[in-house]
Formats: sequence, structure tokens, C-alpha cells
Amino acid sequence: MTYLDDYINYGAISGLNARSQSLNEADQYVQPRDFEGPLFHDYKVTQSKYYERAGVDYQGISELINNYADDLIYNRIWATQEIDFGYILEDRSQEVYIWNAYKTEQKSITAFTDPVHSGIAIDAVTVPTVLEPNEEISYTVTVYAIGPAEQNTIYEWTVAGADFETLVTGKRVIPFPFPANWGAGINIGYGFKTVIYKAPTTHEQRRSLHNTVRRTSNFEVILSRMNAQKFNNMYRLGAARFFGVPIQSEIMTTSDSPILGAFSITANEDLANFFNLQTYCTQVMLVNHETAMAEMKILTSVVGQTLNFEIAVANDFPTVGTVIYPIYIGMLEQADFKFENDGVLTANVSFRESFIG
Repeated sequence: MTYLDDYINYGAISGLNARSQSLNEADQYVQPRDFEGPLFHDYKVTQSKYYERAGVDYQGISELINNYADDLIYNRIWATQEIDFGYILEDRSQEVYIWNAYKTEQKSITAFTDPVHSGIAIDAVTVPTVLEPNEEISYTVTVYAIGPAEQNTIYEWTVAGADFETLVTGKRVIPFPFPANWGAGINIGYGFKTVIYKAPTTHEQRRSLHNTVRRTSNFEVILSRMNAQKFNNMYRLGAARFFGVPIQSEIMTTSDSPILGAFSITANEDLANFFNLQTYCTQVMLVNHETAMAEMKILTSVVGQTLNFEIAVANDFPTVGTVIYPIYIGMLEQADFKFENDGVLTANVSFRESFIG
């Protein structure tokens, strides 16, 4: 056993040699100790040299923190990697950001490649463009309602000698502007795609795979002259595309004038009992059935009888004759044609709601 005397050497002060004592003699040795005195103070200081780690000054701590941040965020170039517009019902825009996250160095955009696809446009990019330390620049990307069925565009950037890509994706939706023949009846179904769980007791339970219902529609349309030609072209060219399917049972009219440029429309009907509009629809469609002109709008809210839109109405719809439907996004599964007479045909169409992902 090592005694405190061995370190402080009280034996030298008392005229005794503690190191030469036997175990019993050391146990019998008594000497008053002043633990607040200079000798014990020196002992604590001496031991701290060996057993305590030297403190790190503030500058060292600050530099350590900055090094971690540099690895994760700073001293690199950040660029928007992907923009997914989802369903493209109308002209929409988002920003592409290029950020020089270097804290002390200028960096430059030295090259930019635009594939110039239809249905999409980006702000003019001037090269070279110098980015100051910690400077961010943005460019507006706009997708249009008219364009290919699927938007898949890659913009390429060269910044500070490194190559970056921005992928812009989306799926376009075609409005279905033709009125249903109510005389032939309209069917709309609601269902959940489910998976079966069977208990050991042979009881079964179904769990839904979707958060919302999946709808189906089946109805007949009567078309003549120009509308018959439009429908025929739509069926041939858009059979594999997404459609904005009107929910015929929740038709709305409006007295608002003018409609062009409006961010909201007030319906003439009481919308409280419009189940799809109030529960499962986030889009509506404005239609002039006489000309088959249609425009789909994304809803931000429904307040009383007022429909509020994310983007203003772009087409000049007449107040009289314009109707509004809640819509869901669906695929055209079937269309059976029947020519009634010269220039007039009927078509029985079936749609099934589609979900991205």
C-alpha cells in the first residue's frame, strides 16, 4: 500500500523516514495534516500535470466546430438536384438554386446545357457567372400545361470545375371536357386497394394500401361534329395518358364575371354536401361545353361557396355556359364507340383513378 506520506514526505519534516517504516509502524504514525496548506496545494498541482488534460483555448474549440461544418455544408457547391411537379394540370414554376457555400472564395458557373425540350422553359443563364462567397443564385423553371405526356428534362451545370445535374419531371393531365349523357345513367365507384390479414382463428381483416379512396367512373357521352373529332383525336393520342375526370354528380355553375385572371370563383350552388369536393378533391375543371374549352385548376381552399385557386384562370371563359366540376386524375380504361348517324356518335367511357408512386 502506498501512503500519502510517500508523496508529501511528512517523514522528512518530522525527522522520520516514512519509506523505511514497517507496515505496523506506518499505521501507528500520526502527524497532523493541513490539507489547505501549501504542501498539499503543491501536491494537487503536481498531480494535475500528469492526470488532468490541459484545457483547450477558445480559438481551438471554434476552429474544431468550423471544421465539422466545412465538411457537411461549407466549402462546396450546392445545386438543386431534382424538381418533381407531379401531375401537371396547368402552367407552374419552381426555382433552381445554385449556392456557392465557400466562405472565402469566388466560384463561377462556367457552362450550362439546356436540352430545349418542349413543354418547359428556364430563365436565361449567362456564362460565366461569378458567385461571391456564400452567394446564391436562382433560375425559374416553368412547365406548361401543353407538352409531352411525361416531362423528363435534365439541365447540366458546370460550377467551379464540377458538373451538376438538375432533373425536372412531371406527368401531364388532359382535361376530359365532354358532358355526360344523364339519360344513360352515370356510375361512380369508391374503393380501397387492400391486403388481407388472416388470424389463426380463421378470421380475416383487410388493411387499406391507400390513404384515400380510389374512384372509378363509367358514363356515356354524345358527341357531334367538332367535338366528335376532338374526342377521336384524344382517344387515339391520349389513351395512355392521365385525364382530369369530371365528377358529373357535383356540377357547379357561377355568375362571376369576368372569370379571366380570377384567383377565386363563387359557385351558385350550396357546396356543403358536395362529398368529393369537400373530402377528396384538390383540383377542379372549368369547362365550356359548347366549345370543349377546358382548364384545370389546383384548389388552395373551399370556403363556403367560394373556390380559391393557386394560379389565376388563364382562359377567357364566358360567365354564362361555364360549368365547374371537381375532378380526379385517372386513366382511360375503355371507350366503346357507336355511330348514331352522320356526324353524331356516342361513346361509353370508363376511367380508373391513378396515383403517382
